Amino acid sequence: MAYEGRKAKVALTLTDTATSPVVSSPVVSSPIVSSRKVSSEEGFKRAWVEQSDQVVSHTCINLLYYWRAIRANRLMPKWPEVDLLALGPVVSHVIVKDVESGTTNEGHSEHIYRNRYWGTGIVSTLGFDGTHKTLQDYDTDQRASEAMTNIYDLVVEYARPVRSVGYIEFIAGREYLGYEALFLPLAGQDDDDLCHVIAAYDFQYDPETEGLSPLIGLV
Repeated sequence: MAYEGRKAKVALTLTDTATSPVVSSPVVSSPIVSSRKVSSEEGFKRAWVEQSDQVVSHTCINLLYYWRAIRANRLMPKWPEVDLLALGPVVSHVIVKDVESGTTNEGHSEHIYRNRYWGTGIVSTLGFDGTHKTLQDYDTDQRASEAMTNIYDLVVEYARPVRSVGYIEFIAGREYLGYEALFLPLAGQDDDDLCHVIAAYDFQYDPETEGLSPLIGLV
């Protein structure tokens, strides 16, 4: 059955680009065929978001390998199949979000992303525990919550991996902290029902390797 998505409103500009995968899994080798590079005019100014599984950092690679292994030949694995402890030390840099249905002030349907799991490494790096909270609960800057919602909407709409690199620009004192992140879809009980998103962050990554300057960044 083809995945039709949840009709997310993704307020991003997508440009198709041909790719050749950098990462190959020793367990399951089925990289996505194309990458969509994404820029957000109203969101992050120093970040690069793309529909891709071409990660390079140790943390993101390990999550990708595990996700592929339990996915087998399906579009995505199921959340009940995920054993976070199997990720080893990587689990401290992992976030798992539940995809909930909500309504905007204008009465339009939207997705709400609530943290089911928030790794201890994320706590120590960002300075707070986001467990059981939504993006709107802890992102006081509306631009931040909208930009992050757009990334998760992209995962939910296409049920494919999304990669982001950049700087943590909306948390005071973390503006020059670089990262690479990988966001992956997870089903619930039904193979075709995307109910969760699992993500890994590597804060040792240097975004300057992507041409992102800590002072100028993407515009």
